[in-house]
Amino acid sequence: MDKRIPRKEGFIMYKCPHANLCFLLETDDILLILKKIIKKMYCNKNFDKCSRYQLYLQGKIVPKNLLPNAKECLTIK
Repeated sequence: MDKRIPRKEGFIMYKCPHANLCFLLETDDILLILKKIIKKMYCNKNFDKCSRYQLYLQGKIVPKNLLPNAKECLTIK
């Protein structure tokens, strides 16, 4: 089964290759429901739009409290 999603620019991968290393998905500082929303909206199909992933690709340090929409999560210390 092909796990890529067709887009105007061609095919993209279905799951973020960085998801298993993402601090947001491992921390207990955010609610489980928020983790599920992040996975659904970014990790499983739109990871190319994730601010965390974009910084990672640029070789920059990804702040622990950075959300995929480039906002700051106030519950993460």
